[in-house]
Amino acid sequence: MHDTVSTFPRPNEPAPDFTAKTTHGDRTLSDDKDKWPILFSHPAEFDLYAKGSAPREALKDWHFMLGLTVPVLVALRLLNRLVGGNPAVISPLPRWQHRLASAAHVALYVLMIVMSTLGWLMLSAAGKPIPLFGFQLPALLACGFGATHSEGHTVSACGRTGQPVC
Repeated sequence: MHDTVSTFPRPNEPAPDFTAKTTHGDRTLSDDKDKWPILFSHPAEFDLYAKGSAPREALKDWHFMLGLTVPVLVALRLLNRLVGGNPAVISPLPRWQHRLASAAHVALYVLMIVMSTLGWLMLSAAGKPIPLFGFQLPALLACGFGATHSEGHTVSACGRTGQPVC
């Protein structure tokens, strides 16, 4: 048996002070004394796949395709709901809860459709292909309309140069 002493703090014990190199310079835990610091580690230059590599492009294509299937699934779900009706509620909700649940339901469907449409618009404006499982969807906007889709999902007027991207 080894006699080891753990320096890891237990609940309700203070954490030991330490210094870490960050993208904002050296920081110590005591810099945030009497606060609730959140410790997060992410390498500054971390990329799972290099930009332009085949695996990265494949992942992006799958990201686009799955995002564009959401409106199809929403339409199928709404069609099923219209044909099949609402499911039976065993114990009725108070009126305010029913209204709140209905509003949340509508908001979720609207957000699902809006997010997919925004992705399609961003790809269109950047002049990028819009793949959908072997098919090419038409662009919704002319190239360089005013939005670009960059690696970080950043939207800007016409890219960093102020010129259309296409």
